[in-house]
Amino acid sequence: MIDDAEIVPVEKLIAEAYSVIDKAVRVGTLHRNTGARRKSRLAQRKKAVEIHHGWYTSTATVNAV
Repeated sequence: MIDDAEIVPVEKLIAEAYSVIDKAVRVGTLHRNTGARRKSRLAQRKKAVEIHHGWYTSTATVNAV
C-alpha cells in the first residue's frame, strides 16, 4: 500500500528544510512570520502530494472507523 521507500526521503528533506528555516529565523535572516509561512506552505504541499498518491487519511476518517 504505502511505499516507505518513497516517504522517508521526503520526510528527511522536510525536516532539513524546517531546520534551515528555524536557523534563519533564529539568526535574524528571516522574520519569524516569514519562517512560519514557509513551513506552513511546505506542510500544505506535502499533504497535497500525500493525497495525490493516496497516502493520506484524515484523522476524522480514522476516528469514524
